[in-house]
Amino acid sequence: MAAFADVSPAPPQEQAAPVLFPVCAMVFDHRCGLLDRSGHWAVEPHYGELFASDDNWIATTPAGRAGVLDAQGHQLIAPRFQTIGRFHNGVAPATLFSDDHYGYIDTLGHWVLSPRFELAGDFVDGIAATATEAAGQWRYSYIDPQAHQAVPGSYERAAGFQFGLAEISRGEGDELEVALIDRQGKLVVPWGHRYGLQPLMPNRVLDTSEHALILRDGKGQVIFQAKGGSEPAEGRLFYSLDGQSLGLLDIEAGKPLVAPRPDWRGWYAGYGFSDGLAWICSAQSCDDHMLMLVDRQGQVVLPAAKYEDVRPFVAGVAPVKYPGKAWQLIDQHGHALTPPLYDGTLEPAWESSPQTPRSGDIWLISTDDEKSGGRTQHWLDAHGRTLATVESVACGVEVVRNGAGQIIWPRDLDATCAVKHKEADVSDPADAQVSAERIAAIEHAKAQDVVDGEVDVMQRETGRHVLPMLAGPPSDLWNDPNWQHGPATVRLDGAASLALPEGYRYLPPAAVRGLRDRLAAARLLSADNGDVPLALLAPDDATWSMSVVLLPQGHVSTQYVDFDAEQLRQIMQVRSTNILAQLSNPHPTLHNITWVHPPRWDADAHRLAWSYEDFTMGGSLQSTIYLTAVTLGRRATLGMQIELGGAYAKDRALIAQEAFDKLVKGVSFDAGETYADAQPGDPAAALGLSEYVTGPATKEEQELPKKLERKRLRDFWYTVVERVVPTLGLALIGLGARKKFKK
Repeated sequence: MAAFADVSPAPPQEQAAPVLFPVCAMVFDHRCGLLDRSGHWAVEPHYGELFASDDNWIATTPAGRAGVLDAQGHQLIAPRFQTIGRFHNGVAPATLFSDDHYGYIDTLGHWVLSPRFELAGDFVDGIAATATEAAGQWRYSYIDPQAHQAVPGSYERAAGFQFGLAEISRGEGDELEVALIDRQGKLVVPWGHRYGLQPLMPNRVLDTSEHALILRDGKGQVIFQAKGGSEPAEGRLFYSLDGQSLGLLDIEAGKPLVAPRPDWRGWYAGYGFSDGLAWICSAQSCDDHMLMLVDRQGQVVLPAAKYEDVRPFVAGVAPVKYPGKAWQLIDQHGHALTPPLYDGTLEPAWESSPQTPRSGDIWLISTDDEKSGGRTQHWLDAHGRTLATVESVACGVEVVRNGAGQIIWPRDLDATCAVKHKEADVSDPADAQVSAERIAAIEHAKAQDVVDGEVDVMQRETGRHVLPMLAGPPSDLWNDPNWQHGPATVRLDGAASLALPEGYRYLPPAAVRGLRDRLAAARLLSADNGDVPLALLAPDDATWSMSVVLLPQGHVSTQYVDFDAEQLRQIMQVRSTNILAQLSNPHPTLHNITWVHPPRWDADAHRLAWSYEDFTMGGSLQSTIYLTAVTLGRRATLGMQIELGGAYAKDRALIAQEAFDKLVKGVSFDAGETYADAQPGDPAAALGLSEYVTGPATKEEQELPKKLERKRLRDFWYTVVERVVPTLGLALIGLGARKKFKK
């Protein structure tokens, strides 16, 4: 999320705390949701981050696409933006990932002003500060809601208007100059070397520089001057005349409420007034942590005491740490509302943007967990009640508990841990008590998150040209007019049709041939499919693609359909590896085949379906999952296959399998060409049904019997020559000697 502080009004100093608060947990990945104060999910953990923006929520997906939720967590704008600023008068600045220029959107996410600005601030009283590039330099100007110039002139830098006044600046470093203008573009405070000019309220401007703090009126006249001071808050400002002692200034009146006191030495940790109270340091340095509490009239509410750390008051309560103790809550009188509870880091429960805390009446305390070695998070309200906790458990999952200690995320912890153990190949006796249905439900939900995440990244990168390998297909390719869109009945190149559901598209073989190289580059088509007349089928989200081929290969006999899955797997493995063709390769590629779903024969539909994982080892390690089905016609066979690779291939296959099973059932052959229409004398297919699973015998496999026969003959003649011939020779010699003897 980008910051808007350089061109936008300062955030409101007083805002009611949101009703909901964000809670994030790591299960299979990091996800955030919104809890109400009774411990119920208003929004379950599905988002990457959640930021409290005025009365709304900026919700980002895991890939960073931003949308808007209302105060109760209902979606107002679907996530698709790179940044969304603060809404004023129903309009907010925003950018897309595909275009870094800013435009303005309404509360429905529609463009009011299309992206055209280098920077854009919030509209306040109908005026916004924007920056455009001219001759290689940015120039700021002020526009109205129709993008017309609202204030004369352009500036090197310009902040948003507040109370009818705006800060402009020029130069850098020691050359920095700042001035103040009104809505007519006239200088109210002339150019000068200073840090800034900040309108605080009607008719009051704070002028800060290295050596002075000046309070001016709306015409730029000096009302009060000091050497330095704190950040203004709740109409009050601590000031110093000598750089040491502090006094208290009433900003609206322009007069000191308290003259500098020698025992007021600094404002603690940069905190100003909150809930009518402020912590100030009474020792020589705030590092000594001798703090006192004062109200807006400068009255001491709590005398100086030693603290280890404190936080601002909200709703009459503040977290404090006394030396050597844990965090606890006290009221405005210093009375302990809770005993020391947790010793860890403490921060507000909300952020208005990354690393920008937004204070409220809920605090988040993170403590070390000695058991797991991780961190446990605790959310406490102003009454000291624990609203929620997040802690790690043994299987590596973070669980969310409500204030009553009940686990509210993940929904099924036992099944989630069983899936984690299964993925890590870890055995846990407790997993045996979890039903296969519960495990399957968690695996399916996890797989759906993976696919949704892939789509999330694809949508973020489409048109962005930053990580093109993660983007979807090029828009011109994806919008090619040859695509046929569902719902429709698609006529295949032959005597068959396919029911194409809504949300899917089909590209016929002729179009595939013309776009072959581009389809392969977009990873929609395998590069090694040869001259097979392939068609393509894909969902509109482009998460996978299916090869479709109708081949007139003849009639396939199903007279003896009896598959031995293990025997088929072994044959597939041997034929995929084809080691005989790799005998001269010092690093042969080996294939290890495992079934995802072994072959299933549907006799009524004359369809064989199977899916398997092919893990290859050789020059590199690679895993690919194939979902495959063949539907038999009278004289033709329709093959359909999805190929899925990459780190999350199993998860993607789990989700794709549902769509695949639905699509293959949409195949139909023409009347007279169904499998049941087969006639005696129809040409027989060269391949048997099982060979559609294993693939045909390789060339080396076909030649092997001949080689074995030749080897057998060589061995025979070797035996004849090496053994029989010498024996015959001896016999002949013996026979000749015998004849000679007889003679």
